[in-house]
Amino acid sequence: LGWLAACFPHATGSYVLVDPSDYDPSYSAQKSFDSARSGKECFCGESLHASIWNKFHSQLQEKLLEDPSFSGDWVHQLCGSAYPVIFRVVSVDQDDTFTLSTDCPAGVLSMVLVC
Repeated sequence: LGWLAACFPHATGSYVLVDPSDYDPSYSAQKSFDSARSGKECFCGESLHASIWNKFHSQLQEKLLEDPSFSGDWVHQLCGSAYPVIFRVVSVDQDDTFTLSTDCPAGVLSMVLVC
């Protein structure tokens, strides 16, 4: 979840980044992988999906300021625009292998988490 704090510095509220390897040493590789990510990756840089992600992100931030309960009709409208992207780039095969076919993984995974 380290990338979440980096990608959503204003939306994480009281989130405090902790070292997951303190709890389980097998997470040390994930910690170094997360810390190597940049803000450019979070906002998809020159991705083909950058404009979709940036629009989703700005609408999410705007609506959360208006309705922090996350329970208004805006959630359904926002996710309605995200679902076609999610279902186009995410697949799960018969062995439950998750495949993400995009050059904007942080944006798409954030859409999945929100919706």
